Amino acid sequence: MDIQSFFKQYRESLLFIALAIILCVAAVNQLKPKINDFISSKNEVTQKKASITQINSQLQMAQQQMARLEKARIASNMVNKTIFQPRSLSLDNEAGYSILFNDIFEMAKSNNIKTYSIQYEYNPTDDPFVAANKGYNVCLLKMKIIGGYKNFEDFLTDLYKYPYFVSISSYDIVPYYKDKNVLFIKLGIKVYMTSE
Repeated sequence: MDIQSFFKQYRESLLFIALAIILCVAAVNQLKPKINDFISSKNEVTQKKASITQINSQLQMAQQQMARLEKARIASNMVNKTIFQPRSLSLDNEAGYSILFNDIFEMAKSNNIKTYSIQYEYNPTDDPFVAANKGYNVCLLKMKIIGGYKNFEDFLTDLYKYPYFVSISSYDIVPYYKDKNVLFIKLGIKVYMTSE
């Protein structure tokens, strides 16, 4: 079989194969920029993900640093606090504590905290200042108060800023069942006073 007869016999098949090759080459030429764009976009996304991971890591480290600084600031403020000394040491315990009590009640009031119950326990035996018997008097205020989250947070901030040494010995917080933004709080605050 010669070439001419071969071409005549398989002409349609050869044309189909040639057309298929041309179409494949054209398709590859058309898809090549899109494939390059896809690969470039994929690389860019990978780089941005790595960048985001690095930024998140830096943010986390910055937040941890801020938390450490805040703890140090609070500790520094606590070190700078003094124990209250009444002007007249001849006053009895209740009269001596009245300034501290009034300050705490004013802090609560100014932060829209409502106080509905207070109990006083003088010189509780489990307190280390009392156990050490070094000339300090302690009073545990057992308060039942009501307020919102932000009000309570502001009240605690004011307590931490208070120049005299006070400590929170206990707390129990329960949201009001009708309004979860309102808190019922049982709070134990110890106030300290020199007795010498």
